[in-house]
Amino acid sequence: MKKLAMLFGFLWQTSAFAEVSDKMHTIPELLGQGALVALVVFLLSLWRWWLALIALPAPILFFVGTYSLWLEVPMRQALIHEQGMVYFVAMLVADTLVLLGVVVGGALAWRRRAAQQGIQADGLRRRLT
Repeated sequence: MKKLAMLFGFLWQTSAFAEVSDKMHTIPELLGQGALVALVVFLLSLWRWWLALIALPAPILFFVGTYSLWLEVPMRQALIHEQGMVYFVAMLVADTLVLLGVVVGGALAWRRRAAQQGIQADGLRRRLT
């Protein structure tokens, strides 16, 4: 009888409820990942200003990933139901950190380069007289 019940249990079609949150990053992981990538692109951009142009796709990809998750309605509804709207806010904060890392690092490197070359704020070189 036990074997028959087990066989019947395997053959019976059931739907399982699976949570979405256990397959997604947690909020601290999202923020940590954003901070780590922001630090890396900041240091790269700070080292050479033109590396900011190379690092620019990183925040773009982060924002595209957040936007594509938002457009997927079943995932969005499940994440909002399980984690709340704070999950998407945390994703946007991580994306913004990466963008700020590129922009601030590139701007500081550009200012340092301009100061080393003696370029004034209006873009003209100072004359050494």
